Order: sequence, then structure tokens, then C-alpha cells
Amino acid sequence: MENSFKGVIISGGAGVGKSRLAMYTQQLANQCGGYFCASKFEQNQMNAIPLATIGSLFNTLCNSYAGGATENELTLVEKELETGLGSQAGLLAGVVPSLTKLLPSYVRAETTYSNCMNAAFSMRYLFGELLRVIASHSSRLITLFIDDIQFADLTSLLLISQL
Repeated sequence: MENSFKGVIISGGAGVGKSRLAMYTQQLANQCGGYFCASKFEQNQMNAIPLATIGSLFNTLCNSYAGGATENELTLVEKELETGLGSQAGLLAGVVPSLTKLLPSYVRAETTYSNCMNAAFSMRYLFGELLRVIASHSSRLITLFIDDIQFADLTSLLLISQL
């Protein structure tokens, strides 16, 4: 099925080769011209901002896409993101600053969590919409690698499960 999302979870004990497998996946993604975006949860993230690690992952994706897209592709993505994200675009831009490269004239930073009835649900939708739009306007494979997910905050785990 074309246009479908696929995911793989690499799991196992320490030293079995999970990181080596991920590095090999990165080499394959690079060879075929795909996007490989990686981020890592840290063990002692008690004071970390929720979704910061996921935001970093999507920040890399936005930068990579914007760097390789044509003006026409960027215009199409901007219009679709305006429609899909609506007034919540600023909320997402607070976590993914490079979103402004895809929505240069639209993102308003004044949107805050307090404007949302359910910020966690909104963020899951917004991240999903961002991924959907980029994937639908790119012929490149997108690989999102998240390391040490066992240290993720609950909000990030819920978001990952939705992707």
C-alpha cells in the first residue's frame, strides 16, 4: 500500500546491536536519498520540557525538507499546513521552531497551551498532521529514529503511539 506509514521497534538487552542496526538503517536511508532524523531521550529528564525530544526530531525533519524542496513544493506544503494546522500552528512552532521554514508567513508565536482545550491531544494531532503533509509532498522515505524511549515522558509516549 503506497502512502502508508510503517514503523519498526528495535528492542533488546544492552549490547545486542540495536544501535548498530539503527546506524545501518541510517546508511540505507542516506543511500536512497531519504530523510533520517534521530533524537534521544535522556535518563535524567526530570526537568525537561514535555515533547522537547520529539520537537527536536521534527525540527530536523522540517529543516531537511525545507533545504531540499523546490519553491513550488514549499508553497504547496505551506498551503496544506495552513489548512491542517489552522490557528494551532503557533503551538506547534513553540516546540518545532523550524516549522517557520515551512510556514513563513503564517506561524504566530502568541498561540499558547492555555488557548487549547486539551494541549496534549492537540499536539498529537499537530505532529501527526505535520508528518502527513511532509510525507505526502515528498518522494523521499522518512525515517524517524528515537533512542532510549524508556526514558520518555508520558506526553511523548502518547504522541509516539499515535504516529
